[in-house]
Amino acid sequence: MRLSCINSQRILIARGGTLGDFILTLPAIHALRDAFPDAEINALANKAIASLALEAIEIDGIGSLDDSGLAPFFIRSGDLSERWREYFRQHDLVISYLYDPEKVFETNVRNLGVDRVVSGPSKIAAAGPHAAVQLAQPVRQLGIAIFDLAPRLHIDDRARQNARQKLGASPVIALHPGSGSPRKNWPIKNWIALIAYLIERNLPVTIIGGEADRGQMAELQTRFKSESVSFAIDWPLRGLAALVASSIFVGHDSGVSHLAAATGAASLVLFGPTDPQIWAPQNENARVLLAPNRELEQLRFPIVCDAINQELMRIGIRT
Repeated sequence: MRLSCINSQRILIARGGTLGDFILTLPAIHALRDAFPDAEINALANKAIASLALEAIEIDGIGSLDDSGLAPFFIRSGDLSERWREYFRQHDLVISYLYDPEKVFETNVRNLGVDRVVSGPSKIAAAGPHAAVQLAQPVRQLGIAIFDLAPRLHIDDRARQNARQKLGASPVIALHPGSGSPRKNWPIKNWIALIAYLIERNLPVTIIGGEADRGQMAELQTRFKSESVSFAIDWPLRGLAALVASSIFVGHDSGVSHLAAATGAASLVLFGPTDPQIWAPQNENARVLLAPNRELEQLRFPIVCDAINQELMRIGIRT
């Protein structure tokens, strides 16, 4: 199926997964928007995550992938609700990144009269090229070129100001000491030392945390009562994006790091067991600090401090 054969007025992108998975799909979505500037492009996804693309005017609407009415679409000859039947029928082209090894979802959608269904990878291949390249495959299959594989999110001045007002400060450094896996985390003792180092230099710090980071957040909140340290816990994604956009960000291989890089924030991403050749942000403002032997316990504290100081010097701050 090539671009010359397509005259799509309504396109649906079905995308499950985490925050990082969705952000890594943004270059493909952006290329679709460029190829079909007048089309209505919708996402079937997690609403909170997909709202980032809605804000960036890359998509026009969001359907909730968490809706129980979608379950029959993954059953052969499932009892499909009329509401979802009509939803899919409205689209000329469906690009699905959903896990569908036996093409049950695809078959059910095609049976509704949507004959242009293109499948993308639901899981990134460990031996493949960068994740963004793999996720671009279904769009390139349509004959659409993708030249920029770096996700980009525009954050306007009003959103940045709202984030500063909510926080009560304007952080210079934003830290996210968590991730989706303890294996990907720099030891908490190093984060404690880093925060103390930044406080000594009178640098405003914001520590970011979510549901998966409860343990780290509790320990850090107990230790640090300084006025120069603030906490952004369980913030909505759009607010979090506005917060990190104006800071120097330090984090692990996580969705929040991809979010920070996509906003244009100077981002230092600590990598250990996962492969930066596949998972590192492709943005020019992101820098990888790779642990020796792929073990984050071996990433020395002074190396991270030096990298932060280099970024501070870029914006005219000497410590």
